[in-house]
Amino acid sequence: MLFGMVPLAFPEMFTTMKERAAVSSWRQMFGIVGMIIGVALPPLVYGTLGWGPMGAIFAGIALLFFIIMVSSSKEKNVASRR
Repeated sequence: MLFGMVPLAFPEMFTTMKERAAVSSWRQMFGIVGMIIGVALPPLVYGTLGWGPMGAIFAGIALLFFIIMVSSSKEKNVASRR
């Protein structure tokens, strides 16, 4: 649900169509790469290490990227249009 709501914030986050198109293309590219990795990697990991270690590794990777995302998120200082 959260990921479906991201494009709704594009008009406020990115004011021009060029910015929106660039961000959308990067978002799609990372989504496709993530999907490929998410389908191909788990069988290799759980076949070698087992389910528990795989879950711990994937949780660590998710936590790392979450921390990077939160620490690099900044709000634009834009004057109100009203």
